Amino acid sequence: EGGIIMSDAKVNEKNMIWLSLLSLLVSLLIVLWGGIVLRIGFLIPLLAAATFASMVGVLMRFSWAEIQQGILSTIHKAMIAGIILLLVGILIGVWIASGTIPYLIYLGLKILTPGTFLLGALIFTSIFSIATGTSFGTIGTAGLALMGIGEVLEYPAGLTVGAIVSGAYIGDKMSPASDTTNVASAITDTHLFRHIYSMMYTT
Repeated sequence: EGGIIMSDAKVNEKNMIWLSLLSLLVSLLIVLWGGIVLRIGFLIPLLAAATFASMVGVLMRFSWAEIQQGILSTIHKAMIAGIILLLVGILIGVWIASGTIPYLIYLGLKILTPGTFLLGALIFTSIFSIATGTSFGTIGTAGLALMGIGEVLEYPAGLTVGAIVSGAYIGDKMSPASDTTNVASAITDTHLFRHIYSMMYTT
């Protein structure tokens, strides 16, 4: 009898894994189909995918309270990323409006020389992105300034962009203020600085 119960438990567990994978795949297809093929934006497809995933959860005999708790828990963990992205958007807008970008171009032309430009761009964007925690924000602020400097120094745009993006993504992974770094450590219940330390080898 114990063997039969164990066998049923294994079957149920196996079915749950397949249902979970099916839910993930169909939800992804709904979002991609609605956003890319139908071009209706991503909000409605995301809502449809969440509805489908919730129905699969009910089919797997989870109560609505458990499903709701899972939704709220995920939103809570992703809230840090949302706040950081909001602040980055504000930062870029303020810097462009206040003339910080032209000032950075002016400083860069004073400090950087044609021989040290690419290395300087890499180091500068690395420090900047670690300080702000955002790759897109670094590219949209300091990156714009460095592109202007690169054009004045007659560097090929591809080389300049390569240096900027390389530096920007160092901070995106290694900064304690990075949205993706915070979300990854929160979802996996890992200490933030232990997570950063483990990425140092590959970054």
